[in-house]
Amino acid sequence: MKPKSKEFDYKVLSHTADFAVNFYGKTVDDFFKSIVLFFNKEIYEDTGEKGDIKKVVLKNEEENLSYFIIEILNEIIYFSEKGFKIKEIKYIESGKFAELNFFKYKRLNLKTELKAATYHNLELIEKIDKINLTVVFDL
Repeated sequence: MKPKSKEFDYKVLSHTADFAVNFYGKTVDDFFKSIVLFFNKEIYEDTGEKGDIKKVVLKNEEENLSYFIIEILNEIIYFSEKGFKIKEIKYIESGKFAELNFFKYKRLNLKTELKAATYHNLELIEKIDKINLTVVFDL
């Protein structure tokens, strides 16, 4: 389901041998919704019943938003391989932490298996009304 307005979204970009995605949102919260939307539309294939919710809290060690987002994406990839589907990302304490909430699935198929989010061609653009980040994923 696409959002009714363009407060957040993603776009899959053509990229040789890898998978590139441009994420954007009007706010940091909207930006993180675009990541959840991407994984739910492009990566996961709903199968089986969902179970308990798992909460993971990450600390922003670098205090650098683009590096922190790569860490968040790689954590989502790791848990996806373990049968967890991202439900929500909360940016807490002014960006010092991120809370990732996952649903555990008995069986979760992946349409596309991502190995890792990379720093290759990482480009974060922050404006007053938009946050935009292009990420290249290893397949």
